[in-house]
Amino acid sequence: TADITVSATLDVTFTGTIDGNGKTITVSAPVFTDFSGTLKNAVIAGAIDESAAESTNVGTVARTSSAGATFENVKNTATVKAWLKVNRNAAGGFIGYSPAVLTFKNCANTAAINGYCAGGFVGYLAGAASEIYAEGCTNSGAISDTGTVKVKNAGGVGGLVGLADSTKKLSFKDCHNTADISGLCG
Repeated sequence: TADITVSATLDVTFTGTIDGNGKTITVSAPVFTDFSGTLKNAVIAGAIDESAAESTNVGTVARTSSAGATFENVKNTATVKAWLKVNRNAAGGFIGYSPAVLTFKNCANTAAINGYCAGGFVGYLAGAASEIYAEGCTNSGAISDTGTVKVKNAGGVGGLVGLADSTKKLSFKDCHNTADISGLCG
């Protein structure tokens, strides 16, 4: 029923439903360690900068989504910057890393995202059970891996997903990227 501010990550796996009712969640840290629930009708604002910390996955909603998550009518305006010196760390507008199914409907990212694997919605999607379904989604935030130290494997940058590795299914319907995307690619 009101705007909230989150300054520390809740070290839990959230599996319920949050209806933001059009309110704003202002973040300076990911809200949850793991988000495997539903978030709808919310705006995320603020900035997360973990470039000096040895975190491997950073997203505004959660570091990971281990069992899948759904986002509907959510807009991210919070910038995200992940630690840049680890192979395949992930920075995403919503979720850092997921080996599960993610669904986005009528969502948007307008903020700059920076990391080794950086995406407007999810930084790194990987594994035989990982899938993404996105419909009516847009990214207008700059995506980059500027400042990263490439070790062993190349990272990835993308308007919605930074890197999809061994992913089962990618489905994008009426989705658009209008932002600059830049990366070192190895």
